[in-house]
Amino acid sequence: MRYRFGIDAGSKTIKVVSLDDDGRPVHTIYRRHRANIRQTMQEILHDLVWRYGDLEGSFAVTGSAGIEIAEALDLPFVQEVIATTEAVQEFIPE
Repeated sequence: MRYRFGIDAGSKTIKVVSLDDDGRPVHTIYRRHRANIRQTMQEILHDLVWRYGDLEGSFAVTGSAGIEIAEALDLPFVQEVIATTEAVQEFIPE
């Protein structure tokens, strides 16, 4: 199984969702980062690996603090408006 991971790093919180092959959420995380984005992200990733081991998948990062995370982890960054537009087109096409 190949997972899709989405990371939304905002001004106060970091949210992470992992989706299975069918697009169903497998795991979600919501944490306040208290301006310590890097440490909070490290804790979240450690928690995911501890719970699930090494998983294959793709990542995308969004949010006002997401550029820092995307650059630090060498992951693609997607601007929030683009991410929202794509989600609406996929899940609510009408």
